[in-house]
Amino acid sequence: MKRSQQVALCGVVAALCTVLLFMTGMFPFSTYALPALAGLLMVTVAVETGPSWAFTLYVAVSILSFIMTPDKEAMLMFVMFFGHYPITKFQLEKVK
Repeated sequence: MKRSQQVALCGVVAALCTVLLFMTGMFPFSTYALPALAGLLMVTVAVETGPSWAFTLYVAVSILSFIMTPDKEAMLMFVMFFGHYPITKFQLEKVK
């Protein structure tokens, strides 16, 4: 994958993750579901571009969600678990 394609993929996934985390303020029942869905999007970046790009994306989305998310519980669930878990799991699956 070319570098420009990697940047574009990370930008689109960052926007989608941020929108999903922002939507937790609109739907109260989605406090658990939408951060998990945002974490699921991180899997695609980890697989397609690699763990270094995925970790950079995780940091960017975490900072944006800290600023923009009205539901701080959902933001903390993404930052503490759902954001970095797919990257860590992807790395651990490589170990034999």
